[in-house]
Amino acid sequence: MVALKSRAIREGAINALDFGADPTGVLDSTSALQAAINALSDQSNAFVALGSVVKDNAQLFIPPGIYKITSELVWPAGFGDTISGAGVWNTKLRWAGAAGGHMLRMRNCRDVRLEGLCFDSGGVAIASAIYLQTDDTATDLYISTQNDFYRVMILGQASAVVGILIDNAVGATDNGDDLHVFDRVLIYDCTESCWKSSTGEQKDAVFRDCIMAGAPRCIYTTGQGGSFKWYGGFVYNITTAIFHHDSPGDPVIMQGLDAENVARLVLWDGETGNSGPVTIQSCRIATDGLHADGNLCVFGTQGPFDIRGNTFGQGTYAIPFIKFLTSNQGYAKIECNAFDSRGADVDSPIRVIVGSVLTFEGSNNYRPTDGSAPLAMAFTDF
Repeated sequence: MVALKSRAIREGAINALDFGADPTGVLDSTSALQAAINALSDQSNAFVALGSVVKDNAQLFIPPGIYKITSELVWPAGFGDTISGAGVWNTKLRWAGAAGGHMLRMRNCRDVRLEGLCFDSGGVAIASAIYLQTDDTATDLYISTQNDFYRVMILGQASAVVGILIDNAVGATDNGDDLHVFDRVLIYDCTESCWKSSTGEQKDAVFRDCIMAGAPRCIYTTGQGGSFKWYGGFVYNITTAIFHHDSPGDPVIMQGLDAENVARLVLWDGETGNSGPVTIQSCRIATDGLHADGNLCVFGTQGPFDIRGNTFGQGTYAIPFIKFLTSNQGYAKIECNAFDSRGADVDSPIRVIVGSVLTFEGSNNYRPTDGSAPLAMAFTDF
């Protein structure tokens, strides 16, 4: 896994100040920033045709400062371009408009980079800070939204509904190859989810060393799910689930996640058909605030499942369970995990609902409530 690197500010980069943007935050910079974004799109001269791709790799730089925006900024059909600030603590876009809007709409952007910027909701109930929209249709398949987000911060201020939203335009079918890479992205305090994929099909999302906190969910899909890969990072104060998928359909990987005070790690309760493999490895999940039913992981997917080398529990609540729903069928390797029991003891923290068809392999330990040495744990089907 190779992390993204910052793109240096190139000679000839477009500067937002040249279009009248005010870095003091006093004046409304919406029109100036939009003019700068339009100039970026004009400079790129993106052209896509069957078998032929030309892109310019233009760059827009937003210098240090606080920039007040009162209406939606639109990045139209960017191709190979970059919008960059001077770092998340130095360049901030602050919303001062009405509730229900989006701060930045990235419409049909392909192979672009957004980096070094902070999006601040200003305490207003915006729909999202960043809205990735595609207009793919059955006859327009070339749109390939392969975009990078590097060192971006979103401050929801307990008001923004979603930090990053991926959705289709009305009538679009999203036939493109959606690949979005989120590297060291920080999202805080949203009322529904830090990141959300809505209608259509999200093909592939990669999260590396991200921090998400203060929301019901970190990752939430309500349309047809795709492949999700999470590496490293930290999550805390999540009240519903870190990963909540109505319909995950492709491989899901979680490695090296450190989580504190979360209700659930996984809630996948909408899948009844085929689904890809699930891998959860080398994660530490502390469950203060565990959901009342005690189920840390709820799987409605068919797997196979590879859950190894994790620590679950370490809270003041009952031992966390991994629960497999009736739609499950396949193979589960659950091995070398530590389940920490500080509540009621049970025979096994693996719950298999009657009607599931699963073959298990592996051995795990759990610690009883009296603090005695960990006990070997075998699987119990019930």
